[in-house]
Amino acid sequence: MNSENQKYLVASLNERNKVIAKLKSSMFSIEMDELVRKAIDTYAAKIPTNTCHQCNEQTVMTSKSMNYGIPFKEETHNIILHNFPREYCQHCQMDILELRTMAILEELIRFEVLHSLKYEKKPPKELDFKDLIAMSGEE
Repeated sequence: MNSENQKYLVASLNERNKVIAKLKSSMFSIEMDELVRKAIDTYAAKIPTNTCHQCNEQTVMTSKSMNYGIPFKEETHNIILHNFPREYCQHCQMDILELRTMAILEELIRFEVLHSLKYEKKPPKELDFKDLIAMSGEE
């Protein structure tokens, strides 16, 4: 990893948990960074649903494709994002998108577009959400 690209993710662990992390890193013969990437990639939790802010009915999780426009150099690159999980209110027939999550998603898609323009000279036309959030060992 280039020193200019190095960023640090800090986690609060007690001393015992730090030793456990070091032990697992050593046992699996991988660097701590790779252990963290693998742990994040394999973490699978159910995304919680809420009640609709319009009708107070319970929402459900759906997975849909969506068009996403990323402005870059006076152009908008339209990308189709497949398999994006989101809450949906069946009563209101409305997708419910959390603002903070959407801002982070936009940041990640922008990163992918810039990376593609730098190395492949063209932005992606389609992305799959599951592939998009997979961590890579390459920087």
